[in-house]
Amino acid sequence: FPSAPAGPLEITKVQRTAISIQWKPPQDDGGSPVTDYIVERKVPRALLWTRIDKVDAHTLEMCCENLYEKHEYLFRVTALNVIGHGPYLESDGVTLARSPFDVPSAPVGPLKVSNVTIDSADLEWESPEKDGGTPLTGYVIEYRTSTRSTWSKAGMVDAKSTKYTVPNLLEGNEYFFRVIAVNDEGPSRPLVSTEIVKPMRTLALPGVPVDLRASRVGEDFVEMEWDAPKSDGGSAIINYHLQISAFKPGDWQKLAKVSAYDTYCRAVRLEEDMDYYFAVCAENSLGKGEFCEMTKPVKTKRGLLVPAKPIGPLTVTDVKRNSIGIKWKAPTDDGGAPITSYIIEKRHESARFWSKGERVSGDVTTCIVKNLQEKTSYHFRVIAVNQVGESEPLESKEATLARSPF
Repeated sequence: FPSAPAGPLEITKVQRTAISIQWKPPQDDGGSPVTDYIVERKVPRALLWTRIDKVDAHTLEMCCENLYEKHEYLFRVTALNVIGHGPYLESDGVTLARSPFDVPSAPVGPLKVSNVTIDSADLEWESPEKDGGTPLTGYVIEYRTSTRSTWSKAGMVDAKSTKYTVPNLLEGNEYFFRVIAVNDEGPSRPLVSTEIVKPMRTLALPGVPVDLRASRVGEDFVEMEWDAPKSDGGSAIINYHLQISAFKPGDWQKLAKVSAYDTYCRAVRLEEDMDYYFAVCAENSLGKGEFCEMTKPVKTKRGLLVPAKPIGPLTVTDVKRNSIGIKWKAPTDDGGAPITSYIIEKRHESARFWSKGERVSGDVTTCIVKNLQEKTSYHFRVIAVNQVGESEPLESKEATLARSPF
């Protein structure tokens, strides 16, 4: 029989499910050339060896495949000649079937936490010093509250990114975060944040009120309205502050402070026919925001009214059997809008109610009232009309008899 192959039995390559071995020919072939080698394996606690394969005398190595990952194995080799096989050369110790690569080292800290809002936080870290011999595939980000010991997955990013914004946090909770690097071999040890992170509402000054406008203007007052700012700065608006400036913007004086429930203010005791500028700002618990300023002035002026009554006396100009002519003067005050017409009404001297007689345009102050009854006395009155409405009437002092002038 040949002697055992020359040792040691070398492990040349280790993989997840395969281990490569190598040996040397026996020093004594037993007087007959070696024809083959038989390779066997077993797990440490097994009693029996399992044959892997037989190779010819020119082959002094073998890749032992179909192994179980993370299992330990022993190997042995024997030489054969025409007589049979000789003693075995065994491996010096067990060999673990495993990947030649490792998981990466932990991401490099510290794990920086910034821009903490009411429901999110930004994380940043540095890539691991060692990738385990195979490229990183990404990072897993996890979180837990201070009252729990279990971690929950927040999200993942690819290997090129070392930043992540953790969403959907709850205001008032206390959080820890950790980041784990991952390659094809698995996850690294985690990089854990060292300080408690507590999401809180980020406060800021309120935004600018919107659309400050004059809703009503009089001879000595201006009523203003506006819309609330688009942002309250994270804190409820508590007041609005108004300023006023005459003639030009910039020379501001305090006007009023109104509650957050009002978006209305009335500026009073102003001078008539004067230009005024207004500004308003919102206030929250942090302070006052920027002012919304009017770019065009508001001029105080009297609002539109019904006209004053026509000026008397109401004079009779022509008397006939069935008609009477009258005249009057236009009102001294048209109410701020042109006189559009005059209404002339009549009634019998003994009657209680007025009836409409004629209507003339606003630039006419005379009228012939027709369709009267001969030998009947009439009272007349005139009413001025503008776009707002009707004035008080100007009435004749005495009744006039409809009769022939002859």
